Amino acid sequence: MGVCSLATAFRQSAHLLLDQQYKLLLDTWSLGEIQEAFSLILEIEQHTNFHVLHPNHRQHSAIPHLQFIYDRLQKIFGLRLWAKVGQSLPQNETISLRCFRNLQALELLHIPVTSLKALQTLRPTLRSVIIVKGLTRLSDLFIRCGGDKAGEFAWEQLQEAVLAHNSLHSLDHSLSLLPNLKILDLSHCELEDASALEYLPTVSLLDLSHNQLRLLPRLSPTATYSLIVLIANNNLFSHISGLHEMNNIEELDLRDNVLSLKEALSPIGALPHIRVLKISGNPITWDLNYRSQIIRQLNPATANHKVVFDDVPLTGQEYDEVGMHAVPAGSSYSPELLSSLSSLCSPVNPISPAHGLISQPLYSPEEADLIQLDPVDSQPASLVNDSAPVSLKNSGNGQPRRKSKKKRTRHIAITDPDNEDMDNDSIHLADSDMLERMGVPDPPPPSLAAGPTFTLPTSESFTQALNAHTLKTDMR
Repeated sequence: MGVCSLATAFRQSAHLLLDQQYKLLLDTWSLGEIQEAFSLILEIEQHTNFHVLHPNHRQHSAIPHLQFIYDRLQKIFGLRLWAKVGQSLPQNETISLRCFRNLQALELLHIPVTSLKALQTLRPTLRSVIIVKGLTRLSDLFIRCGGDKAGEFAWEQLQEAVLAHNSLHSLDHSLSLLPNLKILDLSHCELEDASALEYLPTVSLLDLSHNQLRLLPRLSPTATYSLIVLIANNNLFSHISGLHEMNNIEELDLRDNVLSLKEALSPIGALPHIRVLKISGNPITWDLNYRSQIIRQLNPATANHKVVFDDVPLTGQEYDEVGMHAVPAGSSYSPELLSSLSSLCSPVNPISPAHGLISQPLYSPEEADLIQLDPVDSQPASLVNDSAPVSLKNSGNGQPRRKSKKKRTRHIAITDPDNEDMDNDSIHLADSDMLERMGVPDPPPPSLAAGPTFTLPTSESFTQALNAHTLKTDMR
């Protein structure tokens, strides 16, 4: 777009450019062209100053249009800057924001923060920052101000920081420079550790969804008091220890975590102002009566206002059950319960149920050493679930696998540690159907397995069963 055409578009949209509800949308290439054109009338340095024009430039037809564009850019409140597909910035190339003197809302899409210049001049005025896929460390934004390499300085006016879809992995102390922040969005940031949120002075809405967090982060006392909305769905929370301190929360989203016991949600009893609660997608919801169990753990004060639980408002009968089993306000888990809940999200044991099932190992470590799987079928789940019907087994992608008509034989070598001669005469048995016909009892299902209490059959029982099966075959 030429300078004249751009100036015309600016004149037609002048009322919108000066409206705080609108943002100017520019790609990096267009902004570069505009700033290059400004060289006809401006000298852009640490402060932008007009200078005496060369006589050949005084009568240039583009000068009035450039002056109008520059005047409007200095007054706009919002800017959305994005990089066109296939037009990523060359290495070491920078983007200057010096012509935006009054900017209050800045949005960057697919632009590295480190490529920005003059960002530190906007710290006194910016109220909202949105950065998508352009940030790897918070300190690059809040301390260094991109390519300015500035020092620590408070962002006094900043109230909203949407930093979703960035590869952050962890946070840092630069959050302490945001004294008036109200909204912080850290969703889809691959976070594994959010403990640095304790540096955050204040926040009203905190979005930690779609990360890899196992522990609910602790906040500073002032942020704990000011927090109203906590969005923490799609993480790895097996418990919510510390939530009882955030007793001003009105909306809590814990969907799609690994909360498995009703006791894990006992801290919600310390939230008297809760109005929206979401826990669907957790193992605890597999219980048909989970809704009633959780409602009974709510704070009794929630019966005085409307509450929506998993997108369904509470009924009159459910309001009568509110608070029946609520824990005292301010209490948290006992050390024994916290240890038990934390173990539910520990790394998977090599001899353990299929991924997604919560149960104890079928075999003790000593018994597991006696069992050797065929290399072809050496998946951990195949050992645990052999006693279950094939139709209930996992297909490996999370979906149930249908029972195959073609029988598949698994060979398991079982040795008796008390009989040294057993090594040379290992008994190779067929699948569970063959074991049943031979009279060998099935091991308990995974949900009832008690580990060390399961006893392996002795060599004498196998010999008797094998002889009985041979006799039945001869009689037939």
